Amino acid sequence: MRMSRRIWDTIMSNSPIMSASISPPRLTRAQRSSAIPRGPAANLLIRASDSEIGSADAHARIDVEHRSVSGSVTSGNFCGYIDKIDRRSYYTVYFVAEFDQPFTATGAWHDATVTPGAISADGGTGFGAKGFPEKGNGSGVWVSFAAGRAHEVHVRVGISYVSEANARANLAAENTADTSFDTLRARVEDAWRKRLNQIEIKGGTSDERTVFTTALYHALMTPNTYSDVNGEYRGMDGQAHHIVAGQHAQYANFSGWDVYRSQLQLVTWLDPQVGSDIAQSLLNQADQNGGATHVMNGDPAAAAVADVWAFGGHSFDAKRALVSLVHAADVATADDLKQDGCPVECGGERPGLDQWLKLHYIPVGAPAWGPAADTLEDVSAEFGISSLADRLGDEATSRRFLERAQYWHNIWNPEASPEGGYFQRLVGALIRQTRRHLVVTQEELALTSGPELRFVIDLEKGKDTCEIGKALTVLQTLGIKLMLIPPSDSKYVTDGTIRL
Repeated sequence: MRMSRRIWDTIMSNSPIMSASISPPRLTRAQRSSAIPRGPAANLLIRASDSEIGSADAHARIDVEHRSVSGSVTSGNFCGYIDKIDRRSYYTVYFVAEFDQPFTATGAWHDATVTPGAISADGGTGFGAKGFPEKGNGSGVWVSFAAGRAHEVHVRVGISYVSEANARANLAAENTADTSFDTLRARVEDAWRKRLNQIEIKGGTSDERTVFTTALYHALMTPNTYSDVNGEYRGMDGQAHHIVAGQHAQYANFSGWDVYRSQLQLVTWLDPQVGSDIAQSLLNQADQNGGATHVMNGDPAAAAVADVWAFGGHSFDAKRALVSLVHAADVATADDLKQDGCPVECGGERPGLDQWLKLHYIPVGAPAWGPAADTLEDVSAEFGISSLADRLGDEATSRRFLERAQYWHNIWNPEASPEGGYFQRLVGALIRQTRRHLVVTQEELALTSGPELRFVIDLEKGKDTCEIGKALTVLQTLGIKLMLIPPSDSKYVTDGTIRL
């Protein structure tokens, strides 16, 4: 496929510098503004505190002599509007911006206080009572240019999640002062052109080819390069770390649940080293965070790592990654048991793992986005571990987790409705077989009403055991697998003897 100018202009009009698959520059950005007003007011506002969803702190400093502005912003608050546990900070990004024109005036503000002539500002916006920054809060600085003379201003910006010094080093390495804007743009265009031309397409309309190329471009934009040119990055433990031997970059901004079904396979297929670095990045995160990567519901990291290996990404420590994934699937942590942040931002790597290991499904009331949904996600994770173990020659682990991958049967009811079967939520009743009895216990049984009611078993007026024949009758009534009895069915009679 050779891209038309229209397709290329559409893509490059909003091209990111820092992406998952593009060579330098990755940690810097350049901008050319030809809209500087020719009147007396030619000001550029740098809103240091205005991260998309607010900030806990921010700093900005103007260096008039060197025509630069530097600072940092501390933020987080992902989905903070959903649950207060997420209204917190977990990263600081440092920046250095260098201009090619002198400043004729400066100023700063903090909340509603404006100070002309100031060269520094401090203070974040906060996250608000409901996860949205309140209007009027925050800080920043401004610089002015000689509007009548400098109608075009160039600025180069470097960032780092480690330190301001690293931001300066990134800028010096990737975007030197003697590199023109047009040269930098040409480098980025060339890098993107090579990546997008890895896949050639034929046929279709011009619009369809544009849609395909744009979708490919979007698929290659994330995750983002997180490590600096010196290999340092800020780990999940808040400490500075260095990429491991054989790793080219540490990546961040994973959206595991959204991407493990397709995007990671595509990225790895097109560049196995990038896929390998993504897998190693997940392992590094787990090492620094008690085994957890915290990427949405279920355990998408397991399927993600298996995807990378299956599609040719073999340049990472796969055996140690398998050990980490198996441990996370077998040993429940305190975070796995907490309801904090649920349903959207449950804290554990395997929310509700204790219930999963005991019941072989995620019941109503366990930490989860949704019990049926998380059961299916955990099944996918188990199969991912099985697949990875098989490819690495660990047959015992592969067989064990392949068996666990069949737990979806436990919530499937083929006769759920006249139209057919579907997966159903279940409460946490436990069935086990002893030497002489089938025992039904009501451990953690959620005796709820309405749509949450799944089943209530009354065996011999409250006794927890019964003769095996009677127990089998009860279980047969429930479909053997504890299937749903609609709450509207107040009477359910089998052979005139068993009533639920």
